[in-house]
Amino acid sequence: MHTRLSSIWLAIFITGLTITALPSTLAAEVPEEQTPCKKPIKISGPANQIQSMAELQTIIIWTEKVADKFSTNYAHWHNAKNKRIKCKRSSGSRYFYCELSASPCISTEITAEPEQTEEAVGAAKEKTTIKAPVGSSKSQNQ
Repeated sequence: MHTRLSSIWLAIFITGLTITALPSTLAAEVPEEQTPCKKPIKISGPANQIQSMAELQTIIIWTEKVADKFSTNYAHWHNAKNKRIKCKRSSGSRYFYCELSASPCISTEITAEPEQTEEAVGAAKEKTTIKAPVGSSKSQNQ
């Protein structure tokens, strides 16, 4: 049970680290020796009684294999193209087995221009200011 929860939190952590872009961001240039996407990597995952856990475990194995084969810049599931996951339960078994195939694509660093970031923060603050009811002398920010 502890291993299953650790796998879930690891997958959430990995996914959370990669979702950090602001709307006003620019992508960095990709070095010439790194192509945007590689050929598909196929993986068969371990058995699990819970289908979603079998899927997560297979994705984690895929990211580890991609990182070993290319680099961690390619090992982000959300950047992969042509994702295919098929899970099935063998007849008479309680366990799900998943196979997946996906083309790893490079993850580019995302940066924001300082002026754009300051403007976005200022605009967000203006939108969240609400006026206090009549008779009160304070306004509140959410």
